[in-house]
Amino acid sequence: MSPAGAPRESCKTGASAGTKAVSRMGGFWQRLRAALGRDKDAPQQAGSRNRPAGEPALPGGGRGRSGAAADREVQKLVQGLRHADPNVRAAAARKLGELGARAGPSAVPALVEALADEDDGVRSSAALSLGVFGVQAAAAVPALVKALGDPDDDVRSSAGIALEDIGPPARAALTEALSHPNSLVRTEAAIILRQLEAEGEDA
Repeated sequence: MSPAGAPRESCKTGASAGTKAVSRMGGFWQRLRAALGRDKDAPQQAGSRNRPAGEPALPGGGRGRSGAAADREVQKLVQGLRHADPNVRAAAARKLGELGARAGPSAVPALVEALADEDDGVRSSAALSLGVFGVQAAAAVPALVKALGDPDDDVRSSAGIALEDIGPPARAALTEALSHPNSLVRTEAAIILRQLEAEGEDA
């Protein structure tokens, strides 16, 4: 299980249950973002969460690197997403999130691929890291919307936060997801759209 904070409430089937779930999520959503260090007013860093003890060491720390050295670091991290050890894969996903846009265009498709990983911790870490890229991760929106129906609570939470962080480019897909056959996807999409609307009113 990924250390993505407290699980979101279970979503019930039926329109009325979905509406009630959406109305209950406002305060919880903010508490979850705060627990993950992903408050809107704070710098976004997927690596700000507490990491598992003994997490595998990966090359570099995403600080002060540029040019060829940075490219090599990113390539090693992308390769790390395919490592046999799921702890290494999850750590590589978090490191790419720490680099954010500095990781370059190759990081987003690699993280999208990691959303299909067999390990829920890897999927959750990949989703959170994609959110750090903001609008630059617009291509990841379909995969993140699909992840809203993931059987793991943490993965759904991470995908929801990532979609909120991506913002306007995710609106059309989220609106379409309101009629998704999976009730989890429908309810999560409604929660995120409501949150995006609230943020637009506060802007």
